[in-house]
Amino acid sequence: MPPPKKLFDRDWDFLLTSDLVDFIVDVPKGSVQTSVTLHFGGVGSTPFEATVHPGTNVVSVPKGNIDISSRNVSAVSGTVKARAAFALYQEPTPGTSHTVRVDYLHGSLVPQQSGSSLTSGSQPLFPFGMYAGFSNFGEVDPVGAMQELKAMGINHVNFVPPYGDGKQILACIKAAQDAGVSIQYDMRHTYINTTKVTTEVNSFKAYAGLATWYTADEPDGQSVAPEPKASIQAYRTIQSIDPHRPVMLVLNYKRDSAAQFAQAADILMTDVYPVGLDPSNCNFSSEGGCCGCDGCFGDLGTDIRRRLQSYRSQLAEIGKPRTPIWMVLQAFSDPNTCWSRAPTPDEYRLMAYLSLIHGAKGLMGWIYPQGLTKELKASLPGLSAELVPLASRFILGGEQVLEYTDTKRQIAAVNSGDKAVTLTEGEVATIFGKDSALVESRRGMESLAVLILTTT
Repeated sequence: MPPPKKLFDRDWDFLLTSDLVDFIVDVPKGSVQTSVTLHFGGVGSTPFEATVHPGTNVVSVPKGNIDISSRNVSAVSGTVKARAAFALYQEPTPGTSHTVRVDYLHGSLVPQQSGSSLTSGSQPLFPFGMYAGFSNFGEVDPVGAMQELKAMGINHVNFVPPYGDGKQILACIKAAQDAGVSIQYDMRHTYINTTKVTTEVNSFKAYAGLATWYTADEPDGQSVAPEPKASIQAYRTIQSIDPHRPVMLVLNYKRDSAAQFAQAADILMTDVYPVGLDPSNCNFSSEGGCCGCDGCFGDLGTDIRRRLQSYRSQLAEIGKPRTPIWMVLQAFSDPNTCWSRAPTPDEYRLMAYLSLIHGAKGLMGWIYPQGLTKELKASLPGLSAELVPLASRFILGGEQVLEYTDTKRQIAAVNSGDKAVTLTEGEVATIFGKDSALVESRRGMESLAVLILTTT
């Protein structure tokens, strides 16, 4: 249990709907079974002792041990001590807000069910989402747009502002709620204004169709507020009004953006657009400003992997390794800037799987309707039907996508090259273990292919 480098405002939030509060305790591999004592702040708190094993442990603490005013916990095992910050919240009064929490055990988004805890009672939502941008938002048909997006397999939508007087986005939120699609409310143009943020959150927090708040869009590349201070202030303002939903933002740079902005969101997003890329004018410039694909080479496999590995490394370094990351996938072309063409359906599918394999916990596409080719749009329902059930039941993370049960495990393998490859018996044994039997007999992989292998 190495101590985090910093004690953040909050590492976890808990909703007091069950008798237990679940804490994640990570013990280094190679250690031995040991006991750990959790000490909580607050006058009325009492310590709780548990046995932990090497790896990830969920320690369920009776809520009576924790004073509701407590804001920090220390885990002590022998001479090792680790700290984390947290906050406890009562379930919101019906009609005032709606709870969607982040499951930091698996990195999923979980609409809360009454009486559920970290390990039972709630169904995760895997976001297969899309940004929706229109030249005249006021003329958008909310019902028609939502029906088309849902028919595409989209289950999470971010309508790009400006929203005008708010009537149109409210209609979109209601249409999404009726369609069973969740909304990400976007404050990219207003997040630096605390008064406007307060007004917007109070205006829309009561609607169940709203799942996440979205503050800054590529703030690390913007001249308006390139430092995290404004984003952190927006985060704190939102959480002071509506602590029952996660706050998100998207980052543009590969460098140290994840570490800098980790206190500004519950979930970080990043956008990597490698298809048809001209890297000569789309990487970071010392002059600042947003760039097309920072640190990219125009190679699908390399660019997505490098960005996600960089962010995961940064978050681990500052003591927040469980912060979920979502990937924004390229679904557009822009020949006038950096991108000569849009992704093919195979490339979009490949980018989706590459993102999941390297730790992304959700996917968004940029952008509907103008960015989508007819071919890509037509392919999305099939990809959603394939991917959402798969990702929803998988534990996503690490270098591979794995599911363990009593009888089988599965792995997603991708070929991001332009030539077909063959998985040899030796490679299969390396992936699955020498005693594993391959259920799916196909060994070959075409270029830009994804292969789900299953063993028993």
